[in-house]
Amino acid sequence: MNLVVLGDKGMLGRAVSRFFSLDSKYDVKTIKAFWDGSPDFANELSKTSPDLIVNCIGKVPQANSSDDYSFVNVELPRFLETLNIPVVHPSTDCEFSGALPVGEFYTKSSLRDPVDAYGRSKAVICEEIESRFENTKVIRTSIVGHELSSNVSFLDWFLSQSTSVNGYTNHYWNGITTLEWARICERLISKWESYPQLNQVGTNKFQSKFDVLSIVKDVYEKDIIINPFEAEKTVNRCLASDFEVPSLNFQLSELKEFFAK
Repeated sequence: MNLVVLGDKGMLGRAVSRFFSLDSKYDVKTIKAFWDGSPDFANELSKTSPDLIVNCIGKVPQANSSDDYSFVNVELPRFLETLNIPVVHPSTDCEFSGALPVGEFYTKSSLRDPVDAYGRSKAVICEEIESRFENTKVIRTSIVGHELSSNVSFLDWFLSQSTSVNGYTNHYWNGITTLEWARICERLISKWESYPQLNQVGTNKFQSKFDVLSIVKDVYEKDIIINPFEAEKTVNRCLASDFEVPSLNFQLSELKEFFAK
């Protein structure tokens, strides 16, 4: 199978391309062209003769100062849908405001109520995919993973710190690693017709960001102080999961080993 990973230099795409490259069933391909809406992108993509596309291209707040997220986060998935081949697309817990009471989980029927331009762009396309698309399936979750060359994302930022950090005790999260995301993606690919357009993933444990940092500290044997810190506003973006996934501790241990090879 010709499997094309778009955005293979990003945090998610890096893990996805590496994961599938280890399986001889897949001929993993990437393209160098940037999505700009021009025929050049479409032409280069066409040359790979894709049987399936995993779209890991996305514009995220940490890496961009502009609020114009729609061109990448909305228009690219719309274009990929027109190719009439299977596409796996990532979405995020930022489709939701986080105002959910502590101890509850957002379900797939929960009202989308994003609070910023990034969340709105992800919510718009996810709703379109769920209601109108035929070739695209969404994995909605929150991810942690290793970047290629920067320390902007949550995990690499924490590991780059040297003395102490604050960990929010009232911001709640139940996401997965980029490696686990790739495994969920493989499950969708292997039984494509069995899964709906929207698939939601998270651990079954309700954890604060302080808890998450403490787990990372233990797994990566990081010598650092984590100060418990209560934010002014409580945020809960935990998602009810369609899949059983391992504990975050186990996932991070696997992620560490995966990238150490």
